[in-house]
Amino acid sequence: MSKYKTFKGVERAIAKRLGGKRTGQYGGADVVVDGWLSVEVKSRKTLPQWIRDALNQSKRNAKHDQLPIVILHEHEKRYDCAWVVMAMSDFEDNFGGGGGAVGVVADAEKLASQGDGQALEWLSMMRPDRQDGG
Repeated sequence: MSKYKTFKGVERAIAKRLGGKRTGQYGGADVVVDGWLSVEVKSRKTLPQWIRDALNQSKRNAKHDQLPIVILHEHEKRYDCAWVVMAMSDFEDNFGGGGGAVGVVADAEKLASQGDGQALEWLSMMRPDRQDGG
């Protein structure tokens, strides 16, 4: 299989998992999800082992109700430029995926639809395109 077909296939698979649309062929983000998530997809034969080790360590150390992430920071760079890395399954569990509404975003949308002001406020910060919470 050619490299060209491979990266398109990976973008399609990620878009499907997240319930989004592959838009990379038009320029801009590879995948867009509900207007709130802009995804750049990179696929490599292998990823650095030290990143794998860091993710595994974060999972081991996380309690059952905690989101395991890794923060990657470059020396002498601003902290707001650090990267946040997490496993796809953890992202889906917390922010939704697979085309279905699951995770904390879905929970907040449900609460906001029931008139919970705190949930609506959180949604307006996390998903500014959906001011109504739905």
